[in-house]
Amino acid sequence: QKVDIFLNSYYSFLFLKKNSFYDFLKANTDANSPAIRLLISCKDSDQYDSIVDFFKPFKNVQVKNVLSSVEPTEHMITIITNQNLVSFFKIDYDIDKRMFTCKLSDSLTGDIVTFFYILFVNIWSTIDKNIILEKRNIFQQDFVDIASHQLRNPILPIIGFSKTLKSKIEDPDMLDYLNIIIKNAEKLKNIANDILDISKIEA
Repeated sequence: QKVDIFLNSYYSFLFLKKNSFYDFLKANTDANSPAIRLLISCKDSDQYDSIVDFFKPFKNVQVKNVLSSVEPTEHMITIITNQNLVSFFKIDYDIDKRMFTCKLSDSLTGDIVTFFYILFVNIWSTIDKNIILEKRNIFQQDFVDIASHQLRNPILPIIGFSKTLKSKIEDPDMLDYLNIIIKNAEKLKNIANDILDISKIEA
């Protein structure tokens, strides 16, 4: 059966890995089984990294993070099964007893399931697109930094040597040539500096 799961907090994950949900995932972890997609809302990357590490042995489980800085008032697990059933489980944690309890809060069928499934798919695909955009931005930033540095590095010696030659040459034509070299090299240096400044502002 096809399963999509949304965990709205790290507590929801802690319950999931210690209870019958874990057994369910383990039973459906065969490589030929349909992919189980998990959307998890984490406050920071450390929480998400620990979750990813936990699910690494599960061959057909895919995990994505919906980053959130707000701790939810209720800890929930939402499960969409075969696109025709949505189940909402409420998770409670007794701090004194250090024990989780879980109860079925609601269960829906019919057209409303399609709404929740489309919402899940849209969030999932948006995260994918954001990851691609982030990688593209990082690549673009690295390219601009490297290009601007590689452009500026050879320009500075050209300007320096040209000015040194200018102080040693008296031929008017040669001086004109050197002035042209220095003038255009200065323009290139300014362009490289502008590229660096823009990339710093964008960063």
